[in-house]
Amino acid sequence: MRAPPRFQPLRRALTAGIIGCCAVLLPFKVKAADRARLSSGGRADFLTGDWYGLRARLSDQGIEFSGSYTLATYRNTTGGVSRGSTVEGAADLNFDFDPTKLLHWPDVEFHAGLAIGHGPSVSSERVGDVGSLSSYYIASGVYLQEFWIQKKLLDRRIALRVGRLAADLEYPLYSFADSIELPIYPRGALGAQFRYEPNSTWFISTAFYAGRSGSSEGAIIAPVAAGLRSTAADAPTVIAMIGLNHGYDPNPQATAGTWKFGVYHSRGDFADVATYQPLRGNQGFFVNGDQGLWREHPTISGDSQGLSLIVIAEYAPPDRNRYHYGFGGGPYYTGLVRGRDADVLSLNMFSSFFSKTYARHSVSSDGPPFRAEHRLQLSYQAFITKYFSIIAEINYVIQPGGTITALPRSEEHTSELQSR
Repeated sequence: MRAPPRFQPLRRALTAGIIGCCAVLLPFKVKAADRARLSSGGRADFLTGDWYGLRARLSDQGIEFSGSYTLATYRNTTGGVSRGSTVEGAADLNFDFDPTKLLHWPDVEFHAGLAIGHGPSVSSERVGDVGSLSSYYIASGVYLQEFWIQKKLLDRRIALRVGRLAADLEYPLYSFADSIELPIYPRGALGAQFRYEPNSTWFISTAFYAGRSGSSEGAIIAPVAAGLRSTAADAPTVIAMIGLNHGYDPNPQATAGTWKFGVYHSRGDFADVATYQPLRGNQGFFVNGDQGLWREHPTISGDSQGLSLIVIAEYAPPDRNRYHYGFGGGPYYTGLVRGRDADVLSLNMFSSFFSKTYARHSVSSDGPPFRAEHRLQLSYQAFITKYFSIIAEINYVIQPGGTITALPRSEEHTSELQSR
């Protein structure tokens, strides 16, 4: 008689949540949830005002501050390992200095950015998924995300950036090459970046990173150096990308879009996922697209109301990565509800596929059979004021963790659908 399995089924998870995004210092036009660097805009259009004229005086000297805070609460209503709620928060604080005004250094920029996180992860505490349900989560701590200086050349068509850089602020990385510890939000690494824009249609970008962000935690509070160093043992990583902006010049069209195609490579030593034999190097390929499909008012310049489509895909070798390829995206509509021109309704699907080599090895070692993880996401972002928005989100996760069975019963993990 066959012994009962050591693994119990991990049920499909349904999670709901509310996410509040508050633009503390930044202009309204920059979304608080964006991970990209928050640039300053009009002096008067800030939540905290003009600081009795101090902000204007600092701006005259080329000094700008910006920041945002996101608070997210999620509840797993069914499925997964356990039911329950989590609350997490993330803050971004940024400092930008333009030496042109104060020191008369033309086309030079200086930037520093901090990321602060608190609260548990809904994925690790409730869901057990590999797709990171919350895109706002930061492990508790304070991180020096970026610290760089940039010089532009050839009528600002070329940008050279050197310092501490976060790769995913320039490149749309989703880390399907899970063996490579890329310097992504909120961590950065010492490196250099080159970007060339010959015209408004095409752009090329490449970057070199000396290693990972240092410690496994990456926080800079205790000690500060933990978030600054890149250890000598870390392998350098190179990323290259080519991008296309179409339909924007001279005026945005209904079918305007941006597409990015790239590759990243690490020269480090990696282990075969089945035999554990050493392998040299690891790499990944990625595609990202934000394509307009239809606009309500195509003759009005700058009007974004209408239907668009997000596309993402990434691939990595299956012999040295557990989950090695995935894809996703979906349609989103800006201004669907009358009188709510800035609100965004989106429906997305994300799938992560595990390496068959890794899956076979897991089964042969009396482990769970890994296959794929799928997530459906429905969200609505409502702008309450210029500086505050709320996102209601429902996620439905199929095969959380990529398995048709869960981890041993003695270990507790959670699988749920998040609502932001």
